[in-house]
Amino acid sequence: LDNNSVKCWGVNNHGQLGLGDEENRGDDANEMGDNLPAVDLGDGRTAMAISVGGGHTCALLDNSSIKCWGYSFGVLGLGDTIQRGDDTNEMGDNLPEVDVGICIPSP
Repeated sequence: LDNNSVKCWGVNNHGQLGLGDEENRGDDANEMGDNLPAVDLGDGRTAMAISVGGGHTCALLDNSSIKCWGYSFGVLGLGDTIQRGDDTNEMGDNLPEVDVGICIPSP
């Protein structure tokens, strides 16, 4: 969005919408617009870019970190197979950042 927040809608059977549940969004009246909550990316964090897959979502944040949520089996990059974003207290500051190592640009 124009304030760099993220709103997700559609099928949510693995928490890929990042809203703390597995409820689909956009398929019933009054679920969109101001009624659609923004994804909690963490205190003061906003998204610079997002990427979505069939059952997961990743966001590049304003501090150059990456957070991913939804269906796992390793695709979230968190070193486990735990599904995230489908239950309370899994998003925001509770959602770990993906460790991609240190990138040093070539001279």
